[in-house]
Amino acid sequence: MGSSINRHAPTRLPATHGAAPLRWLPLAAVALSVLALAPRPATTGTPPADTTTQALQLQIGATGGYRLDGKPVSRDGLEQALRTARGASPTLRLRIEASDNGDPQQLIGALALADQAGIRNVGSRVQ
Repeated sequence: MGSSINRHAPTRLPATHGAAPLRWLPLAAVALSVLALAPRPATTGTPPADTTTQALQLQIGATGGYRLDGKPVSRDGLEQALRTARGASPTLRLRIEASDNGDPQQLIGALALADQAGIRNVGSRVQ
């Protein structure tokens, strides 16, 4: 007879190992162009660093007493001082240091007072 053809043998296609990435190249170029030219939304992050930004240091002692920039202050006095300082400097920074063996409610209360005064740049450290 002649040669027999195996109809179930897999058909081999020419190897195109390097061609697949090239098919995506125009699409990738268009996607990158669209991203580069797309309008960017306004950033809502922290404002740029201002060398005139006022910073306050609040210390909360183990017994619960407040010291603002080294001076003893009552809770009511702290509230008023924070509001006054925030009014004078909209970008006011407040750094709170609390004693690790003190009452956690004191720290929470100080954070609440800062929030009520409109101070958004607050850092805290418990030591």
